[in-house]
Amino acid sequence: MSAKVAILGLLVEQPFHGYGVERVIEQRGMRKWTSIGFSSIYHVLDQLVDERLAEVKIEPAPGRGKERRVHYVTPEGRRLWTTSTLDALREVDDSDSGFLTALSGLPLLDQSAAVEALEQRRDLLKSQITGLDTDRNAVVPVPDHVEAMFSYTRSRLVASLSWLTDFLSTISTPSTEARPWPAST
Repeated sequence: MSAKVAILGLLVEQPFHGYGVERVIEQRGMRKWTSIGFSSIYHVLDQLVDERLAEVKIEPAPGRGKERRVHYVTPEGRRLWTTSTLDALREVDDSDSGFLTALSGLPLLDQSAAVEALEQRRDLLKSQITGLDTDRNAVVPVPDHVEAMFSYTRSRLVASLSWLTDFLSTISTPSTEARPWPAST
């Protein structure tokens, strides 16, 4: 998932000025799973405006500060963010950054659409494990280093599937306590 979609997701949450985007990225530790550099935030915000995914309103700053350029998501921006986020929840690839960024947007999505996308991801993981097992069995015996590649890949897929199955169970289980969607695990 691109830096553009990650920043767009922040604007879906609420309007921000550039420095506000930077603060949220820092507060949430988003740089651990995204590649949003401080110097690129304003460039990305300008891109979003140029592409009509966001709009700018000039607003007074609190106190005596100068006016701020506050960015608001447009309906088209919200549609693009929703589609991109649901796609990242359902697809399986070698990079976890898009999936992690998509998870950060769960509270902003329709819960049933998000659960459906995650269930599709679960099914895809199962299919990939089955396919990998079939591929491995078709080339037996293999040298140890090749076996290690199959084993490593399978372990990652199984771990992802296990985590996702637990997470789906948690968010699908009604709670007696009021808790925000999604449930924290």
